[in-house]
Amino acid sequence: MASRQAAVRFALRASHSRRSHWRSATRQPSAAIDSMKQAKVQPVFNEGGAVLPKCQIEATSCLLHTPVAGNFGSSQLRFALLPELYGGSKLSRTYSAADLPAHQEIGMPSLSPTMTQGNIAKWSKKEGDKVAAGDVLCEIETDKATLEMESMEEGYLAKILLDDGTKDIPVGKPIAIFVENEEDVAKFNNYQGSDAGPSTSSAVAKEETHPAYQEPEVQTGTTEAESLSVAHQKIGMPSLSPTMTQGNIAKWRKNEGDQVSAGDVLCEIETDKATLEMESMEDGYLAKILLGDGSKDVPVGKTIAIVVENKEDVSKFSSYKDSGSGPTEASTTPKEATSPPKKETPSQPASKKPEGGAVKADAQKLPGPSSSPSQTSDYTDIPVTQIRRVIAQRLLLSKQTIPHYYLTVDAKVDKLVVLRMELNSKLEGSSKSASEGQEKKKLSLNDFIIKAAALALRKVPQCNSSWTDNYIRQYNNVNISVAVQSEQGLFVPVIKDADKKGLSTIAEEVKLLAEKAKQNNLKPTDYEGGTFTVSNLGGPFNIHQFSAIVNPPQACILAVGTTEKRVLPSSQKNEYEAGTFISATLSCDHRVADGAIGAQWLAAFKGYIEDPSTLLL
Repeated sequence: MASRQAAVRFALRASHSRRSHWRSATRQPSAAIDSMKQAKVQPVFNEGGAVLPKCQIEATSCLLHTPVAGNFGSSQLRFALLPELYGGSKLSRTYSAADLPAHQEIGMPSLSPTMTQGNIAKWSKKEGDKVAAGDVLCEIETDKATLEMESMEEGYLAKILLDDGTKDIPVGKPIAIFVENEEDVAKFNNYQGSDAGPSTSSAVAKEETHPAYQEPEVQTGTTEAESLSVAHQKIGMPSLSPTMTQGNIAKWRKNEGDQVSAGDVLCEIETDKATLEMESMEDGYLAKILLGDGSKDVPVGKTIAIVVENKEDVSKFSSYKDSGSGPTEASTTPKEATSPPKKETPSQPASKKPEGGAVKADAQKLPGPSSSPSQTSDYTDIPVTQIRRVIAQRLLLSKQTIPHYYLTVDAKVDKLVVLRMELNSKLEGSSKSASEGQEKKKLSLNDFIIKAAALALRKVPQCNSSWTDNYIRQYNNVNISVAVQSEQGLFVPVIKDADKKGLSTIAEEVKLLAEKAKQNNLKPTDYEGGTFTVSNLGGPFNIHQFSAIVNPPQACILAVGTTEKRVLPSSQKNEYEAGTFISATLSCDHRVADGAIGAQWLAAFKGYIEDPSTLLL
């Protein structure tokens, strides 16, 4: 990693040394031509034959192919990079900067030969910070590793165009604005970027549009907000989980015209995992709600509201409509059928109808599939929630792409039932000495199962893994996802480090997370990071045995049935004894864990269940 970062820094600084020639050319017109030739830049002349004193430049590192666009005040200038430096890649750009001071657009760098896009893991500098050459601006997550991106010169970070966690940014896409003077920082508060990027003739691969990054539409003319000349802020649909690409607006907590303070809840957003509250980041007034309660499938980044600083500006946005950045309004609502219904014309008289069959006219009368929910006397279409849609997509993907196999074992739980009763009696005695209003603690059978599963993963860590195309990732932490059913759908909150926690702690966390899931109040930290899943349909539903679907990217899931009494032959001749058993079925991803590995894990799990005192060691 260190050698890789050193190579990156060397390449960036090499690019910086070439740009210094361009900068000297703009500041010393008398030496412009020589300086540009040294930098291998074709000089640009005006109609009188003199070299232009200001020029727009774009420097691209020959090692990294890192576009960095600089604008020095002229929109009429061009430059050309010589083909011997960039392998015949011809790049030229024009930018308009009529109202902006000298600045530089920092593009997403190409930090590996195969990189065509990257993610911003974290910004190390904030807007307005002074930056020196060599300072780390941000951390870039590539297709290979996470690398630091350093500043190549001194100045100020005027604007961050793409925030922490932004994913799938094409190489060359502007991510920040850099200025030389501190007083110029404020002039870029509302700057949206020139959307410059590598040309199609560049060595960089052609850009693709990804759900995590919405390509803005080209605007012609001014938007309504620009014509109002009122300071305002567009509030976009936030990305509230790593897998979220769209969300639903469940309910607005504020009305148009309401004053809001930093930390106030603006609305409730239904994500692919749960319903979360969206808070205001600063003080102001909610001038306009663009998408009301119940708006569904709103893409991340789509503008949903307008906030202004002054109350008198609220009325100016009464008829405001979004300027069109991001997907159009039609994309957030189900498509309606626009073609008129075809006129039914029976192909033959009713008397000629084949006995026991159906003619074409009968088929035309049958109700067909519809893109929008409807209701008749025969059926009712139930709208699909965001959570249900994601569950369907993930489980379909799991069954289609993961080679499942299933192993079932019966475990005798008589000793466990006795131990549970003993521990619960002790917990009940300790709770009596506590305050009367405190709820009594109680261990369930599922708490023992979670603990046994976690310790079995310590013995057989191959089952605590997930598959990628290039490697198998084996996790050091044992985080057990627990399936919880609610009215909104199936949730899998996570018990972190379950192997290191006592039964009482596990019981408390399971109860708390189950309540939050049923109330639809789970936070991303409650359901992220699971490495293994336990699904128990025995206790609540009295299911004897079932097979569960692997929860990707995990490799295994344990399905637990109910307890049942069985009569078995005794060790004594002609004698029988009764016992209490549970059936546990392990579903495995065969790419990660072979059958013998799954069998080893089940044997370890059964050992803990049948001798529960080992859980306490």
